[in-house]
Amino acid sequence: MVKRIYLSIAFLGIILVSIAQDTDHIKLKKANDYFHNFSFSNAIEKYEESGDRSLNTLRNLAISYSKIEDYKKAEELYAEIVNIDSSSVEDMFLYASILEINQEYGDAKNWMELFSMQSSKDKRGISFLEHSDYSYFLEDKGQFTIEHLPFNTKHQEFGAIYFQESILFTSTRKKMQSIQREWNWNELPYLSLYEVAKKEEDGKKWTDVSNFSRKLDKKFHDGPVAFNTQQTQMYITRNNYGEKSADGSVKLKLFRSELNADGNWSDLEPFPYNSPEYSVGHASLTEDGKCLYFASDMPGGFGAVDIYKVEVNEDGTYGEPINLGEQVNTEANEMFPFIHRSNILFFASDGLSGLGGLDLFYGHIGENGFKCGVENLGFPINTNKDDFAFILDSLGTSGYFSSNRDGGNGDDDIYAFELVYPFLCQKILKGTTLSQFGDTIPDALVSLFSEDGILIESVQSDSIGAYLFMVEADKFYSLTGQKPSYFNGKNKADTYTEEDVIIVDLILRKDIKVLAEIVQINPIFFDFDKFYIRPDAAVELDKIVEVMNKYDSLVVELGSHTDCRGTMAYNEWLSDKRAKASAKYIKERITNPERIYGKGYGEYKLLNGCECEGNVKVDCSEEAHQLNRRTEFRVIKTGTEQVKVESNSPDSFEPIEKEK
Repeated sequence: MVKRIYLSIAFLGIILVSIAQDTDHIKLKKANDYFHNFSFSNAIEKYEESGDRSLNTLRNLAISYSKIEDYKKAEELYAEIVNIDSSSVEDMFLYASILEINQEYGDAKNWMELFSMQSSKDKRGISFLEHSDYSYFLEDKGQFTIEHLPFNTKHQEFGAIYFQESILFTSTRKKMQSIQREWNWNELPYLSLYEVAKKEEDGKKWTDVSNFSRKLDKKFHDGPVAFNTQQTQMYITRNNYGEKSADGSVKLKLFRSELNADGNWSDLEPFPYNSPEYSVGHASLTEDGKCLYFASDMPGGFGAVDIYKVEVNEDGTYGEPINLGEQVNTEANEMFPFIHRSNILFFASDGLSGLGGLDLFYGHIGENGFKCGVENLGFPINTNKDDFAFILDSLGTSGYFSSNRDGGNGDDDIYAFELVYPFLCQKILKGTTLSQFGDTIPDALVSLFSEDGILIESVQSDSIGAYLFMVEADKFYSLTGQKPSYFNGKNKADTYTEEDVIIVDLILRKDIKVLAEIVQINPIFFDFDKFYIRPDAAVELDKIVEVMNKYDSLVVELGSHTDCRGTMAYNEWLSDKRAKASAKYIKERITNPERIYGKGYGEYKLLNGCECEGNVKVDCSEEAHQLNRRTEFRVIKTGTEQVKVESNSPDSFEPIEKEK
């Protein structure tokens, strides 16, 4: 009887253990389901209840804690994981990454060195060995001032982008609607696009935040976005909620929309390289709209998420995606690319050496890769948390980025920054548009040209005449300034200097309507016994071209004079050839070329008594003879009473000396 009781108890114990094991198995399966559906808080609860401490479960737990930003708990789990014999070198990297986030930089360095030793060809380890001193990234070099913006909330706000006079951003803040859908990952509403603008009165306060477009606002994630320069074309990242991948997960897709004539956005056109099996998103367009940068975990990349570029054809079709290669991409994540008009690429990475989480990097794209390599932006832009979605304004002086750093409102927030000095490989070229009297000239069009005369970009000088360009180092540039009622200002600049800021002012001569004061012409010369236009003479003749194009009713006679030496007939012939050659040069460059003609006077109109013909032969100095060798521009007709002609001679510009 007693034996039978013991057997019954033992059997009952087996049943209870079996039931407990089944229950744990159910909890573990439920935990895995939550994990794969990004419901990390629920996954953590079920994993902990299951009591399972297998390597795979510990990994999923560590990932889940890191996704909900409980990095201390994630650190504890990774510390346990890396001491399991069957753990991998990838576990070492993830442990080191969590230690960086927790600012345990000494331990992080030790584990990253161990990872690098065991993965000598891994770009993440190579990058760390090149920049293993965390103190370098932690030093504030004074390049940026940053500001936490007042419209941030406890929800996510990130991905600011310029749009007209506003900025757009992506947020999980709750919308004014009856149905609130929440995402499993953080149990917050799905991402939507919002708009906010600086108020005009002081430029520091912001308008109320509003939804950007209800037509584009769908039930799942929408954003971030990118625009072309004209802001008539938009690329938007959103959930691929129409179809799931083979493993049941939802990926991201990229779409394009056009702004209609009525001011509404067209139906979304899918990017041809979208796929239900991988994500595509985070678009950025070059200024000319011919190249699109994006992030994707498509097959064939270097790691988890890589940055690609693709050519955008004039008909709206696309070329083949090109991976940006190992200068940018690693075995981890590179995302949120932003290509600036100065050809600098900004992006976020958790694979390149940094302070922890996603750090922001930049590189100046040249003909053969990055001119000065890829650089970490450092503190205060980067911290031990996620720093990403960096944009820079067209002038290259300010912008926005996103971060979940300590001191924010509790999740991803948007920060503004001012750039104090330029990025590596760049200089600041700035100056003021001025009149010849030193007065500032506001709202002038300032254009920047390359050494070979190709227009790079144009800007308006501001209300005090100031302009600014971000330019490449070790280059020559030319600048012009234009404004109605002023003559064009011209100047040159070179960036072969150690100075970060190069100042070049532009003088725009005021339209005084007195031609002799407007045209300041240096002497022009001809080679002895010749009449072709030399380059130095062309520079001076161009000044006459500018005047005649500005005042298109001027009629001018170009008169050429010699001194008395030589026969009268020869001097008359030579001066006529020189006058007509000079006039021909101007004719080819002005509207209505019949407004100028050349005439040679030989030695008939001497300005002094230096005669050489007949019975009178005066012994004059070379300087005295030179006074008679001259070119004069005689205004025959102005065509308007608003233009006066005042000079030493009442009907001419200041004379131009020239050598016979």
